[in-house]
Amino acid sequence: MPQPDLLEPGPSLEGLRVLHVVDNLKLGGTQALGLRMLTWLSQAGCQVKLCVLSRSPRDHQWPWLPDVVDLDFSGDYRVPFALSRCAGKFREVVEDFHPDLIHSYLWTSDVVAALSNRGARLPHVVHIVDRRSWQASRAIKARIRQWMTRRAFARSQPRFLAVSAAAGDFAVEHLRLDPGRVGVAYNSIDVEGYDGVGPSAWIEKSDRPLTLGIASRIEPEKGHAILLDALSRVADRGNIRLRIAGEGSSRPMLEQQVQRLGLCEVVQFIGWAESFQKFMGEIDVFVVPSVDSEGLPTTILEAMASRRLVIATDVGGAREAIRNRVDGLMVPPGSAPEFAAAIEAVVNDRPAVRRMIESARTRVARDFSTTKMMQTVVESYRAAIAERQPMGVAP
Repeated sequence: MPQPDLLEPGPSLEGLRVLHVVDNLKLGGTQALGLRMLTWLSQAGCQVKLCVLSRSPRDHQWPWLPDVVDLDFSGDYRVPFALSRCAGKFREVVEDFHPDLIHSYLWTSDVVAALSNRGARLPHVVHIVDRRSWQASRAIKARIRQWMTRRAFARSQPRFLAVSAAAGDFAVEHLRLDPGRVGVAYNSIDVEGYDGVGPSAWIEKSDRPLTLGIASRIEPEKGHAILLDALSRVADRGNIRLRIAGEGSSRPMLEQQVQRLGLCEVVQFIGWAESFQKFMGEIDVFVVPSVDSEGLPTTILEAMASRRLVIATDVGGAREAIRNRVDGLMVPPGSAPEFAAAIEAVVNDRPAVRRMIESARTRVARDFSTTKMMQTVVESYRAAIAERQPMGVAP
């Protein structure tokens, strides 16, 4: 990971106390993002603490963060008593740790942190990591959640950082955020960490089958069903394989779909991958068939850094990372025929695939580095702290 001293000059971060709060520590892009920032801030001399709304024994363990506070949140935002109790416990953590700034991820954590921040006495940065359907829904439950979220933010007066312009714009439109308080800190990776991933076997050897790979939670919004439908439409699917990494509620339904479509010899479910780099080494093309909710999947950037072609649906911030037919292939969400056409285009044009792979690697190294992301994060921290100074909160 790049060293913190690569930042441009500004007020020192040495000794800054930052309290991070997230819903859970399941394996996912948001958790990986938070860990990356906690690591960077710690190296920069900050004192960091992580608060988790609810921690499960099955959650991922962060070895260097043994002092993770579990708020034991047993309900959700629709249960006022449970939400109030969780906010109270979070206030106790705040009083014990005395942070200079609160940084929250995922909407329930954002609300808990905001409700706890009486009188906006502490600077608060909210990280917008996705685009959730409830934000735009007109259903009663969704409208109640929208109202609660807006009310909590009015109380805390946070600044916002979105992982993509698409995610930020969506929240501005549907949660009525002040666009002047919303910045973009693109998801990031360190490309050097993917140098060990070898070249695609299919690119190097013309007699090898093409192996597609998807790594995500297996949930409806991730689009696995569309991908399987697309695969069934590919003319020469006998020379294609699909590896599905991850777990989730939709897996039983997908396994039935695989049998129904006659794809049992083509598709393999492998559970959670041991490591993303190892998974990348086992595939040739990374596919992201999401139909909803995405901000900017880190896995897209990781695949680009691994020199694996990406086929992604045009959802959220994907187009902010991938220029269609330059850095990868973009298709409309929910369209199995167009996803199938993209797969066949890959099969039929290896030279174009090679060009896109190299362009993608250059782009992710230039525009999506951890140093670049953290520059924006630190600027947001400094702005959030500075606007509290008239209220007597020291920087």
